[in-house]
Amino acid sequence: MISVRCHIFHSSRMVPTSREGYLTELTLLLEVLVLVQQFATVQGNITALLGKSKGDRLLQKSMYIFSVGSNDIMEYYFTYPRIMTPEQFVINLTDTYAIHLKNLYSMGARKFGILSIPPIGCCPAARFASNGTCVNELNDLARACHASFESLTKNMSCTLEGFKYSLANTYNMTMSVITQKIGFKDVVSACCADNSPFGLSECLKGVHLCKYRDDYLFWDKFHPTQKASKLAATVVVSSQDPAFVSPINFGSLRKA
Repeated sequence: MISVRCHIFHSSRMVPTSREGYLTELTLLLEVLVLVQQFATVQGNITALLGKSKGDRLLQKSMYIFSVGSNDIMEYYFTYPRIMTPEQFVINLTDTYAIHLKNLYSMGARKFGILSIPPIGCCPAARFASNGTCVNELNDLARACHASFESLTKNMSCTLEGFKYSLANTYNMTMSVITQKIGFKDVVSACCADNSPFGLSECLKGVHLCKYRDDYLFWDKFHPTQKASKLAATVVVSSQDPAFVSPINFGSLRKA
């Protein structure tokens, strides 16, 4: 099973071109190129080790897990001035995502496990910037991206022979925990952070560490705790609820 964590935009690579915006197209092309080159290296190593026939079969049977979009949305939301509308952003992100998937498909990948974007508007960093409440615009973008990814993968499964996928709705999964506090006592603050409201600092040596990390949904201002990650993994692998993962779960995809 091969895991690919890819952020399509990266602010440190944005090249200033004028007072009005940044050359994000360069960033998009660089990220796509890096991913394709990395996979091409893996493909070459497998072929050299097993031979072309066995190597191709291994690549086709393997499962490729994608987690994309969270950093992209955060960087889009907090970057001013914005060079595109939210609708254009979602289209741009999805189009670039399609390039990743199609390039990997062309090199032999067939099984794609896709983690969509969680409600990042409810992470501690976002809550801090919104006086304790979830940032609706961030969450709206996460939901819009999931809908767009769903349309994309359905289309690819119809047009690309052998393309199989499982799409995990991490937005619904996480919101069910936040609204119902299932298994957690604190779903708004970071376990490892300073003592500011919600915990805004980086999780570094010397900062405050909560006494019982399993009581917390968030480890730091952005990321979930190990307990939350294990819970999510269990759901995506075995859940039969289409509100959380569809059209099949990751466990079924692995065996498909």
